Amino acid sequence: MKYLVKSRSNYYFRRKIPYTQKNFLVSLKTDSLKEAKFLIDTINPKFKTVGVLEMDFQEKIIYLQNLMIEYIEEAKRDYSHQRVAREKRYAYTTKKGKNRSGSHPVAIDRALEDLEEITFSSDENLRKITYNEIISSSQMVDKFKEAERILNDDEFKVRLVDEVFKAEIEMLHNDKNENEERIKNKLSLNENIALNRTEIALELKNNLNLIPYPYSNANNAYKQIL
Repeated sequence: MKYLVKSRSNYYFRRKIPYTQKNFLVSLKTDSLKEAKFLIDTINPKFKTVGVLEMDFQEKIIYLQNLMIEYIEEAKRDYSHQRVAREKRYAYTTKKGKNRSGSHPVAIDRALEDLEEITFSSDENLRKITYNEIISSSQMVDKFKEAERILNDDEFKVRLVDEVFKAEIEMLHNDKNENEERIKNKLSLNENIALNRTEIALELKNNLNLIPYPYSNANNAYKQIL
């Protein structure tokens, strides 16, 4: 049975403490398997609310790193949905009144500039609003809310928000690179089409030059008769 360990004639409850690298081990003070299973079934549901230790600094670092790795992987798996969300989030209206999608190269550059500015801003309210806007389009809102509860000291609250901004900047750069690659491929395709048309035209012209011109031959024959 999970979490149940036997040593000699005694049973123990052993389980990894949530959100830490530590293990919790306690003697059940029984040598009866049936009684040990009953105690495990009683302890498990309450485990998250009893005996959960606070993470130390290094454990918080590891927890945050793992959270962001999962977030970026999820963003890449759900790329189409996330990209559409960014297109809406960073859309804007130009000074000339033109609506511009957030996927436009200028819109992406504008978003990158704004995000870098917000990352180093002292306006915590603006940072929090931007952070919530970003995570709201992911499938991990609950995990981020849990992270806010765990990383609730002043240093890690800032780190969590900064890491989300860094991930968003990374995804925007990815959008920008994909746009440039798509434009490059489109230009290359157009150039190939134009080149093929030119080659076809030259080939047709050369073929026409090889075909005898009936009127010219008849005219030459007439001159010979004369």
